[in-house]
Amino acid sequence: MGERDERPMSDLALLEKSDTLQKIRAYFEILEDNMESFPFVSDLKTGIVMLSKGLVEKFGLPGVFLEDMDSVWVPLIYFEDQAKYEDDMKELFVDRKKDKHHLEYRVRNATGEFTWILCEGSIKLDEDGTPVIFAGVITPMD
Repeated sequence: MGERDERPMSDLALLEKSDTLQKIRAYFEILEDNMESFPFVSDLKTGIVMLSKGLVEKFGLPGVFLEDMDSVWVPLIYFEDQAKYEDDMKELFVDRKKDKHHLEYRVRNATGEFTWILCEGSIKLDEDGTPVIFAGVITPMD
C-alpha cells in the first residue's frame, strides 16, 4: 500500500465535497464583500466550513475551506477562554440545549496578538430535526 498524502486538500477539492456549500457560495461571497464582520458557514454533514477571505487573512488560517475547523481554531483561542468556547460548542452541538451561539472570546490574529471577537451563529435543522448547517459571523471587537 502507498503512503497517505498528509497535505491538506485544496479549497476546490474541499468545496467539491459539499453540495450545500457549492449551492450558496455565490451568495456567501456577495455577503462577505458587503460586511465588516466575517461570515462563515459549516456544512455539518461533511464537516467542511467556508470562511470569509477576511477571516482567513486576519487570523492566518490555512484556507477559505477547512475540513476540521476546531483543529485550526481552538489553538488560536486564548487559553483562559478555551473552556468557555468548548462548553458553548458542547451545549450547541452535543447537548443541543440551544440553537444559537453568541460568545465573546480572545483569539490570536495573524500578527500574533490576541484580539477580542464576538462570534454569533445559528444552526439550521433538516426536516428530520438533524443539524445540517451552522452559519454566522465573527466580529473583531478591536
